[in-house]
Amino acid sequence: MKPRLFIHIGTHKTGSTAIQRAFRAGEQGPLREGVVRLEGCHFTAEQAWDQRTVEKFASELRAQAAKHDRQSCRFLLSSEGFSGEPLTGYADAPVVAARLHSITHEFDVTIIVFLRRQDDFIESLYTQKIHEGSSLSFEEFFKTIHPGCMNWQLLVASYAQEFGRENMVVRRYHPAFFSGPESLITDFCGIVGVRSEVLQQPLQKAHNQGYSMEAVELARRCNPILDKDRRKQLRKLLQKVSPKPVLQSYSYLTTQARRQFLSSYAESNDQVRRDYPSGLNSTSLFPEPTEPSSEAVPQETLTPMLVGMLLEMKEAENRSGILRFVMRLERSMHAFRQWCSRSKRNAPHKKNLSYPTVSAT
Repeated sequence: MKPRLFIHIGTHKTGSTAIQRAFRAGEQGPLREGVVRLEGCHFTAEQAWDQRTVEKFASELRAQAAKHDRQSCRFLLSSEGFSGEPLTGYADAPVVAARLHSITHEFDVTIIVFLRRQDDFIESLYTQKIHEGSSLSFEEFFKTIHPGCMNWQLLVASYAQEFGRENMVVRRYHPAFFSGPESLITDFCGIVGVRSEVLQQPLQKAHNQGYSMEAVELARRCNPILDKDRRKQLRKLLQKVSPKPVLQSYSYLTTQARRQFLSSYAESNDQVRRDYPSGLNSTSLFPEPTEPSSEAVPQETLTPMLVGMLLEMKEAENRSGILRFVMRLERSMHAFRQWCSRSKRNAPHKKNLSYPTVSAT
């Protein structure tokens, strides 16, 4: 029998990082239950899964799997990159799926994919671009997205064609189905056959924690005048001052524009629901959009909060500077006392001693 392999292909902005971090942090727990996490091949979309990349990836997987009993273990491989390039609506998914199929032909593969409603997906992608340093407004970014390209039916069908529809596990990333990151991880554990309680610290703070729309706008305006390191510092500040709860959506689109945008995906979304009914027991793939109900942090409130944090950081920096000065002074005084002690031992009857020059800087 072929060893079992679960391939989690994402997609982007669907809690993949939280899942990966939970399994990495609590690796020994799943291992005791027979699930081995494999490291994926690190590549970029630009590499386009060329032959050299494919061969390197296949070699790495074989080497990792060889360290374990292939018949008694289940293997797990997770990467959003397996979906393809998000800004093109994963148009390259058929190529990626074919490459993965050729690499994993020695395994009995199950594909796990989480889908996010297209409007939420676009808004979250935009925020990620701001995190990365973009200064485009949402309207400018939205114009770069080709209408109808976020067709999840085509994405899922690309993998079903290679691995079989019966080997597809399709889930929806939406607060209506997951109340928080713990329920998302619990569901994922159920898919791969691991008790979620065996994970150690499964709910660590997300490394790519989002922040509010007002914070996004502030970052967008600052990005052109900040270098990479400063943008990173600003991002950490904004994550602390104005974080966005996990699974909460942004609201850049008006309700009317949102419904119009989603109408182009109504048929393909319904096709996904019909083709993969297991775990999608509802009359529609995603809930209908509603008016945003969360209260945003007003920018006039956010700015003073940031200024306050910056002043606190400066004060802490000053305290740190004083502490370093005192420590240097103490070291210098200690050196001076040692010199005096040696001088007394070596020349106890000399009155004119040449003292060392001591600097406290």
